[in-house]
Parts: sequence; C-alpha cells; structure tokens
Amino acid sequence: MAKFVDTSRLFQRAGEAVEKGNYDYAIALYFDILRLTPDDVKARIALRTTEKAKFDHAGHGPGTAIAAALLGWPNLVFAGLASAFKKYDAAINLYEAYLKRNPFATYALWRLGNQFEYAGRDELAIVTYEFLRQIKPTHIKALRQLARIFVKRKDTTRAQQRYQMILQYLPHDVEASKQVHDLAATESIKEGWETTDTFQDKIRDKEKSARLEQKGQIIRNAEQALDAVERVKAEIAESPEKPVLWAELGDLQRRKGDLAASKEAYHKAIELDPKNQLYLQKLMDAQLAEHDQRIEAARAAAQAKPGDKTLQDKLAQAESEKETFWLAELKRRAEERPTDTSLRFELGQLYLRMGRINEATGEFQRVVRDAKYRLQATTFLGKCFAAKGLDELAIGQFEKALEESNLHEDAGKDIAYNLGILYEKVGNLGAAEDTYKKIFETDIGYLDIADRMERVYKVRREKN
Repeated sequence: MAKFVDTSRLFQRAGEAVEKGNYDYAIALYFDILRLTPDDVKARIALRTTEKAKFDHAGHGPGTAIAAALLGWPNLVFAGLASAFKKYDAAINLYEAYLKRNPFATYALWRLGNQFEYAGRDELAIVTYEFLRQIKPTHIKALRQLARIFVKRKDTTRAQQRYQMILQYLPHDVEASKQVHDLAATESIKEGWETTDTFQDKIRDKEKSARLEQKGQIIRNAEQALDAVERVKAEIAESPEKPVLWAELGDLQRRKGDLAASKEAYHKAIELDPKNQLYLQKLMDAQLAEHDQRIEAARAAAQAKPGDKTLQDKLAQAESEKETFWLAELKRRAEERPTDTSLRFELGQLYLRMGRINEATGEFQRVVRDAKYRLQATTFLGKCFAAKGLDELAIGQFEKALEESNLHEDAGKDIAYNLGILYEKVGNLGAAEDTYKKIFETDIGYLDIADRMERVYKVRREKN
C-alpha cells in the first residue's frame, strides 16, 4: 500500500522563501516536493512561476538562452534518448533540469509537455502547454495540443476556445475551423438528446447530425457555398443563441462575396459573445475587403478615363481611407497581441509607406530582436535612417543586413544597391564601387547598376 506523503510543510517553507526573494531555495524545495509526489499539479505550477519570477527579477537577457544551451545540451540529448526508449519519468526530470537554467526555453517546455502526454498525465501536460502559451502566445503547436486534450476530455468549451485562438493567428487553418464548428454542433446535439423525450425530437437531432456530415465537406463552387449557407441558416433557426453559427454564416457569406450579409452575421456573433476577439477580427477583415472592392471599382473607372481628375481623386481617396482604416486595426491587433512580431512588422511597413518615419523606426526596432524578421527589419531601419538623412546610421544598418543577405536574391541586391548609393552620397567612392561590383557580378541588368558602376569607376580613376 502506497504511503501518503504530506508535503504541506515544504510548500509553506517554499512560499515563505519566495516572499523573501530567496528563489533558489524555493525552487530546491519544489524539486523536493516533486521527487516525493511527481504528479502534484500545484507543485509544477509553483515551480514554473517561481523559476520565471527568479529570471524576471534578475533581468536575464539573450545571453541566458545561449548559456543554457551550452551548459544544458547534455540534458536535452539524454532527455530525447530517454523519451525514445519510453522512459518518460527520466525524460521529464532531464527537461526540468534544463528549464531550471532557462525557464523560457520554448523547445524544452514543448518537449516536457509531450512527455506528460506520453505518460498519460494530461493534467500536467495542460499546465505545461498553458505556461508555454503564456511565454509565446503564437505557439500554434501548444494551442493545438491543448485543444486536442480538451476534446479527448470532452471539455468542449475549452477545446473551442483554443481552436478559436488558432484561427486568430491562422484564419484558414482547416482542422481548427472544422473543430470549432463540429464542437459547437456536437454540444448542441448533446443538449438536444439530454432535454428531449419524444421520438420525433430525436429524429430531428439525427437530421442535424446528417447536416454536420455535410458541413465537413470542402466547398469548391458557388452552388456548394449556397447550400452551406442554407444549412447554417437552418441550424441558426434552431439555435439562434450560438455565436459560432453566426460566425460561420459570416464566413460563408464572405466566401460568396456578399460582404454586407457577412458583416451582419459577424455583428450578431459579437453581440452574443462580445469578448471573442476572433469574431471582431473577422468583422474587420470583411470591412477591409469592402475597402479593397471600392478601390478596385475606383481604379477601373480611373483607368477607363485617365484624363478625368475627379476619378483620379476618388481613387486616391479610396486608397487613403483604406490606409487609415487598416492602420487603426493593425494598432488594435498589435496592442491585443503585443508579442506577435508579424503584426509589428506589418505596422512598421505601413508607417513607412505613410511617411511616418519615427513610428516606423520604433516598430522595426522592436521587431529586429526576432530572428525571423531580423534581416528585413534591419533593412527597413536602414531605409528609415536614410529617409531622415542619418546617413552613417543608415550605412551601419545596411552593412549588417548585407552580411546576412544573399546577392542572388532581389532582397540582397536591394540592400547592396541602397548601401552603394549611401556610400556615394558620403563620398566613399571606393566602398561604393566595391558594393556595386557585388551586384554587377551577379546581375548586370539589375536596375541601373551598370551605369552606376561605370560612373563610380570613371570618377575614381580620374581622381587617382
């Protein structure tokens, strides 16, 4: 018979240590608790939050991750081997040892959650994936795995929420979209079977189940889209209080091209579930599509009568209105998801197109910390500094970008081209010639590089 282990005294001491800022001692106590009671969810949560508090308090920077990788790589290697041989407890301990050095290591957290799942300890997997999601809200794999666990546990509400979060970042994700709809409908059917008594009522529920099977089919043409609209409207007639059905109707109406009906459906979904940011984003996307439609109509009219200044002005106004709308919406999304660098990057580009250089610079300086966008953000920073006449700063950014770029790609040629122009501007003709030469040797037809190369070459030789 297993012996009961009372860890309450250890918890108390650990909590007191945290209050005093003695994080190392508290972490050691939580590890002691987990050695005695490995499935203690409360202890795992306390360990995660205490490790995070320690690192937040110490203000560890990017060097922490590098140090953790250098010192802790054996833990990751042996954890992977232990997992491969289904020694999940050993793998868990090794990943925990690694996370003790760097609690923000997303790969280690992801793999730790995997081990809990493999071992059938879903509650601990949920805790781990949720912590990972707090660190990186855009970690789609963690969201997807959470949703799948909740589906398995028949927790339809939380499963729907996680799938909706996925759609917030990946609006066209097939699995998430299908699951959101199926879970809502399954919940509706469940309610129907639990509350109906007559044979006729249950037959209607079976008919609803048949509609669900039709819903899972891929819509390939306008006729199928129309059928899908009618099916969803029938479901709404039975369950008008379900916001997910109104959102689905909005999606289908938008696919048909009926943006007015689409917006109306999204408004209804928001009215029923005001806190759901996904529905608001869908509404904004529909409004953005309306702006695009107006621009296309204005462009066609302006092209038909190129000499008509009124039509040209209408086109410019339509483009300006879209720009203003999209700026406000991008700012809202960036504030809502502050760690989503893709939104910040797009916002920086929009500011730059609008000539708002200071705002653009601020956004690119945030984004440049993300390895995924570092090269592009560095390039745009160079363009921002150049636009403000800060030539030396611009040169520094373009030089950094050029070190990471490939001159066989247009992006690399663009960097070298802009850098060469700046070298010319500050009178460094030798550096300008060397930079132009790199493009000249790979693509002699790129813009006016041949003329620039010839001009700089001649000027330098004449001076000499």
